[in-house]
Amino acid sequence: MALTMRLTTADGIIVQAAYIKIKSITVFQDEEGNGHVTLELSVWKNAASRAGGDRRLQTPDLDKFKFPFDLGADIGAMSLHAAAYGLLKARSAFTGASDA
Repeated sequence: MALTMRLTTADGIIVQAAYIKIKSITVFQDEEGNGHVTLELSVWKNAASRAGGDRRLQTPDLDKFKFPFDLGADIGAMSLHAAAYGLLKARSAFTGASDA
């Protein structure tokens, strides 16, 4: 699973088909019993760059996201990865993102 989308890097470079993959998913519960999920992302110029072993893009605005999360309610019948990508696509930073 991954996403593709057009993005502009912090250096102002426009990437037409950036390939975004979740590197890690951390699900935890705080002292008050509230669930959270933290997603760490890796971004490449495109899918071919990732497949070819190219270096990831430096995208500090897209490196890490934290969401409130209820493991039972937010996942339902889907996998944790599918739910995590759904959370990303619901954020304004991922407007126009599509499944890769």
